[in-house]
Amino acid sequence: MQIHTVDPTTLRVLLNGSEVARYFGSFEQINYEDESTRHSLNRILKRAMNITDFSLNGKKLKIDVSAAPENGCCIVFTNQIKHPFHLRVMKPPFDLVIPYKTVDALLDAVAELYPSYDGKSCVYKDDTHYFLCLPRSAYRHLPGVRQVTPTQKNYLREHGTLISRDAVKDIGAVLHKAAVKKADESP
Repeated sequence: MQIHTVDPTTLRVLLNGSEVARYFGSFEQINYEDESTRHSLNRILKRAMNITDFSLNGKKLKIDVSAAPENGCCIVFTNQIKHPFHLRVMKPPFDLVIPYKTVDALLDAVAELYPSYDGKSCVYKDDTHYFLCLPRSAYRHLPGVRQVTPTQKNYLREHGTLISRDAVKDIGAVLHKAAVKKADESP
């Protein structure tokens, strides 16, 4: 268990896969309506508060839980003034996450999808890759692409930078316009 005070109102706890299994069973079983989940979150919070200077100070608490690599999870406890105590488990809507090492490779992929694919899509970036994210319905447009785990998707949302919320439509339209303009200008 890694415990880190982000600021006086925010505490971040990272659990590895075995700790998630011990406290919750699995990431998918985390549900605030379940008494055992609430009990486990309370135990984790008490342990973290004993180690850090984080305090509730009579304030309401917000809890965000997202998946982390290797079946782990990240729990963020935040003191709230206006919001009630609640738990939000973040599960991205994308089933396909395709990494590209260069922006050119990403643009080539988007150009191949546009305009035949008109579903939802987005692009994230981290320190080393660009990631095209698509729903399961895009399988027919991308033969050979494998589905990713919820852990991988949540890790990307937590640590990546969102570049485009509707990547294939927006970027594809720009690439298409540029190609048409270039074709019109050529002799």
